[in-house]
Amino acid sequence: MFTPQLFLLSLVMMSGTTDESGQATFEEMKAAYLQNANSLNSVQARWSIKKTPEIGAIHSHEYQVSVGKDNIKGGRGDAVFERMANSKPPEATGWWGQLVRNRTGTQLAFVNPLNAGTPKPDEPLPLPLTSEQFQDDLHNGWSIFGWADANEPVRCMIGQRHRGLLAGAVLQQLPDSPEFQFPPLLSPTKNFGGVRHPFDELFDHDLEAMGEVDLEGRRYQLVQSLAEPIPYSQMEIPESLHGRYQVFPRVRAWLDPEHWYLPVRIESDNMVQFDGAEVKVNKGSISDRVLTAELDVIDIDGQQVSYPKQLVVETRRIDPTYQGPYEDDVVGILNGTVPLPDY
Repeated sequence: MFTPQLFLLSLVMMSGTTDESGQATFEEMKAAYLQNANSLNSVQARWSIKKTPEIGAIHSHEYQVSVGKDNIKGGRGDAVFERMANSKPPEATGWWGQLVRNRTGTQLAFVNPLNAGTPKPDEPLPLPLTSEQFQDDLHNGWSIFGWADANEPVRCMIGQRHRGLLAGAVLQQLPDSPEFQFPPLLSPTKNFGGVRHPFDELFDHDLEAMGEVDLEGRRYQLVQSLAEPIPYSQMEIPESLHGRYQVFPRVRAWLDPEHWYLPVRIESDNMVQFDGAEVKVNKGSISDRVLTAELDVIDIDGQQVSYPKQLVVETRRIDPTYQGPYEDDVVGILNGTVPLPDY
């Protein structure tokens, strides 16, 4: 059985694609990642996703309650202000799913909590199911998609009746909706629809290997991808700085060589360059997204496979208390009149 290090060593001996420093290339990291993922060709999986309310929704609710209470206190206690004052705060939402994959194909089942009669995560389906076994009274709230391979249409069964008939369809692709997100390492080809997991989406791209870095006391391989710079028409940048000041959408990932180069962290943000050098001028004014993973080793038919047992995704937006600097402060930052933020 290959270990990640031995597999990488065999790639080096066969391909000779390491760089001059002896560091692994991105091609080698991707090959190791896919080697681990291919061990999941016969697997059953269950997962759940929980989405906590965004801070903006929380602040909006707090403002709504305060307006309602202030108006009631001022003697304007009509029904509208009563509802505002007594409105409930936003709650966490969630959904979950199951997948079974074997030699005959794949069957994927999703549950949206908004559906009536939603099953609980501890009530798994006995996948795979045939259309004859699928009944809306037993499977209300489930949407099941099945296919033999990515070159065939997707067959869909929905646990709801329409005019007395059980709903079903044949689709060319899976729906592009958040609740139809694949679990890590199990996304089909990127043209197949659905929402690819960020792990698999990461390896869809050619990334640049940045070398080894420390993160929380451990060594990882850092890779990154820069997209085309954001057009100046979308930024408040003086024309005199066009060509010198550029903002690049960036994705960075910290890959664990002890776990087949699975990422333990993926960051999506914007990287600012001035005269070709990176400058930190607007960390508080640009949204970013951070995924962190806790990796583990699982046993599948006697084979050790690396897999994340928990993932946390944080979407960061402008802090309401942030006082700058922003993009339009760049001139002052560069000439020294506006201080850089303390990171």
